[in-house]
Amino acid sequence: MKALCAIACIFLVGNAEAFQQLKASESAGWVDQIKYDEAASAGPVEDIRAIQDLVSRYQIGVKQKDEKTLMSFYLNDSVPVISSLAPKTYAVIVAANPQQSIPRYQMSTAKVSVPQEVKGGLDTISNLVIRTDGAVGSASWNYVLAGGNGRGTIEYSVIRANDGWKIAGVLFSINVPAADKS
Repeated sequence: MKALCAIACIFLVGNAEAFQQLKASESAGWVDQIKYDEAASAGPVEDIRAIQDLVSRYQIGVKQKDEKTLMSFYLNDSVPVISSLAPKTYAVIVAANPQQSIPRYQMSTAKVSVPQEVKGGLDTISNLVIRTDGAVGSASWNYVLAGGNGRGTIEYSVIRANDGWKIAGVLFSINVPAADKS
């Protein structure tokens, strides 16, 4: 199971350079399909844009398969990355493996997850919501894996460090297509 699903680009407000880099990429079509939920987002505009910039620069790092750059966006190497199987997905997996004990969630760290993440393709995202008070915040969105082999929700917990916004934790759910049929 993939420890961290590839993170899709966000609505690139205030970051023309990142937007141009993404538009120039060979798979830029997904940039125009982002669904940003501005009404649900809350906080100082400059901080919302800074968090958007963090996520957009992260996506560029995924596209470029640049593990060193991706790690620089985390507070440290041991930032938790936790995946959780959605209820129907969990039921499908348990039914297919009746003799095994299947964990409902998997814990990892940024150091372990980033190398796995760069192997994935670019996902499609929707319903991006950013909330912050200027010191801490969150960015969450729905995703569909490249190739349509899964979907779920991703949530970043972020914190303002001395050198800018950093990822302090990642949570994501996993829904597999077979669960939709059950």
